[in-house]
Amino acid sequence: MKEIKVSGDTEKNLTFSEKQLVTVLDAGLNVYNTVEISGKLVVPEGAKLTIMAGGELILKNSAELVIEGTLEIEEKDTSVTGSADGKLNIVKGTVTVSGSIVNNGVIAVGTSATGSTGVLTIAQDGVVTVGENGTIETGTLGKVVVDKSATIDVKGLVYGQVYNAGTVTIDSSAAATKATTVNQTADGAVVKVENYTVLASNANGLKITDAGMVLT
Repeated sequence: MKEIKVSGDTEKNLTFSEKQLVTVLDAGLNVYNTVEISGKLVVPEGAKLTIMAGGELILKNSAELVIEGTLEIEEKDTSVTGSADGKLNIVKGTVTVSGSIVNNGVIAVGTSATGSTGVLTIAQDGVVTVGENGTIETGTLGKVVVDKSATIDVKGLVYGQVYNAGTVTIDSSAAATKATTVNQTADGAVVKVENYTVLASNANGLKITDAGMVLT
């Protein structure tokens, strides 16, 4: 796999093939356009990848995104007509977070089309924060996995399937319009629900189940 090192601001749409390993340098990379990854993208410890308002990072063809440093996803700029949230779109691929994600935009995990698959794994000591205006949504074949000693802190919205062996904290005043299921998968897994708001039309709401629990 050929390594390509990147930093700075994107000025046009970019596509990287399955034969390319893309590494973000310490100076960081700001995604303003559409960037498609079919190989592997690594954000090392100390580096930062930012998906700006209107930018989109797409994982295709079983691509890998490894976050050892920081990924930040910005919300839309309400002062700009037509502005859109920054978006991480996992069409087919995996994201592994041992560093941190701060999501004020959108993370879509396997939601794009029929057969779209994706996994967002928060590895040991990894932290994902969903800001007040942020959303994570999983499709039929997508899921969020929280490993032991990993954390997801939800101040915005998470929809779909979460498999939790670590800590899930929900403290959100954003009204949920779709169902969320937190599947407790290990002894010691923690779910803290401090505030959860749901629209009356959302009959499913939040479900926490230990049906898949594995005791060790």
